[in-house]
Amino acid sequence: LTRDAGLLRLGGITGQVREDLDSDGDLGDADPPIGSVTIRLFPDANCDQVADGPAITSTITTSSGNYAFVNLRPGCYIIEEVDPTGFTSTGDTAPPNNNLIPVSVISGQNSPGNDFIDTRPVIIGDFVWEDLNGNGLQDIGEPGIPNVTVRLLDAVDTVVGTTTTSGTGAYAFSGLSAGTYSVLFGLTTLPAGFVATSPTVGPDNLDSDGDASGQTRQITLT
Repeated sequence: LTRDAGLLRLGGITGQVREDLDSDGDLGDADPPIGSVTIRLFPDANCDQVADGPAITSTITTSSGNYAFVNLRPGCYIIEEVDPTGFTSTGDTAPPNNNLIPVSVISGQNSPGNDFIDTRPVIIGDFVWEDLNGNGLQDIGEPGIPNVTVRLLDAVDTVVGTTTTSGTGAYAFSGLSAGTYSVLFGLTTLPAGFVATSPTVGPDNLDSDGDASGQTRQITLT
């Protein structure tokens, strides 16, 4: 007759959530951390990378973007990130990019590097107006021009979006990935009867950015 005693040591799971500034999905970039992100821990009883039952517990990332689950028994788990408001996921350490990472914990060991990266979309837009005094600046009372076709161009001048100005002359391209863009006002020319005013003569939020053809300089947005 024997009496055995099997012993185990508790382990843990750690990782980080960072902001993917260039939206490239590369976990190796030195992107800044995101704090206050909710991370959930689920059981994976069959070790088949499928959560079994409700979350065991949850935590939030620190100001350094770090999170940790400690005192875990050996076994299989699923880590889930809840994207913070205004962010979308671009990658994690276990493809596909679905905010889920399967993790195996063995006795006495920590599983590090279970990381997520998220990005915030960028917005490009502003105003098309009639420069009544021709000084290249948006002066008080100068009216917006409606129904102007505005095209969004990528880094190689391929059109990636088209819109028209509103009744007040406003336009916007939203939900964009970080990247290099320029804007082209008008189709192949400016609206009938108009020519471009003097560009870049003052503060960026007040002057005109389009050149003689209606195209702005390129700008890289993170």
